[in-house]
Amino acid sequence: MVKCIDSDALLDSMGKAARKLDTEGITDVDDMLDAMEEAMRECVHGMPAADVEPVRRWIPVEDKSPEDGQVVNVITKSKEGYDGLDIVIYRQTGENGAFCTAVENNDLEIYGMHVTHWIPVPDFPQKMDGGSEWKS
Repeated sequence: MVKCIDSDALLDSMGKAARKLDTEGITDVDDMLDAMEEAMRECVHGMPAADVEPVRRWIPVEDKSPEDGQVVNVITKSKEGYDGLDIVIYRQTGENGAFCTAVENNDLEIYGMHVTHWIPVPDFPQKMDGGSEWKS
């Protein structure tokens, strides 16, 4: 997993490290670079992680298949060339898999729709305090 840090906090820490090196009177370039690297490592390790959401990307079906029974969003292309978006269930059938409609459990291919990309459906929002209101 990648640790993300706040860029403003990093720049602030680098500035503090540079001022510290300046006050220590280091003049040799190699010593300065070594001291700067050490100072930056100390700064980065002490920083809190930035509040970021993981990046979600559409996955080509040629690269990877969803898990059996996983609900996913899919991009489809019809025989006529139309693009579409649908929510389906992935079913593993032997060596192959099928993107199936949720209601009839039919493979989208029988409707003339070929799936090109998929992405997991995001988690539902959580309800506040067990009530009926959703958190934003």
